[in-house]
Amino acid sequence: MSTEDVQRTVSVTGVGRVEAAADLLFLNLAVETQAVTATAALAENNRLAAAVLSALKAHGIEEQDIQTTQLSIDPITAQQDQNDTQPPRIVGYRVRNGLRARLRDVPGAGAIIDAAVQAGGDATRIGGISFSFADPSGLLVAARKGAIGDARARAQQLADGLGVGLGNVISISESDTSGGPTVPEFSRAEFAAPIPILPGESEVTLQITVSYEIFTK
Repeated sequence: MSTEDVQRTVSVTGVGRVEAAADLLFLNLAVETQAVTATAALAENNRLAAAVLSALKAHGIEEQDIQTTQLSIDPITAQQDQNDTQPPRIVGYRVRNGLRARLRDVPGAGAIIDAAVQAGGDATRIGGISFSFADPSGLLVAARKGAIGDARARAQQLADGLGVGLGNVISISESDTSGGPTVPEFSRAEFAAPIPILPGESEVTLQITVSYEIFTK
């Protein structure tokens, strides 16, 4: 194959970002209980989880917006000396029931979370929150347009620097790197007052990788 037959290309990645106020909040929470027997731990967990679900529904969260994400029953073992060769002794059981709720009332999210925490008591764990958009299609269009323009500008800058011309698009691929802010896990004891939720603005980010043909001017 001669050098004339080799297709010469340049590949660049453009980034497009659009910020807007989020209109969805995703709440990850769990109810965690423990008792001497698995049956007792599960029964208490079921009681408290039902109370949390009732609190969420009482604040307008529909059942279709609540999803079970985890259900585990694990033994609790007594601490052992590092030289002890006996099997660990089980002293109780821990049950964790995880839920994910989609909150469409972002301004009222603080009151909703507070109600769920109060319903579950000290067994409640907040695994974190994140923000998103009910319909991100318009934001994606704007981010995509920005990413394409950014990729083209980067490619043109490289071509100008190399003294070559920029030709047709050979390939193009897209990746969504969006991610709203999150809040880490907390226990009920850390909530001594109504929870302020400030969504601010969330970002939709797209990356476009484009390969252009280049040619000698």
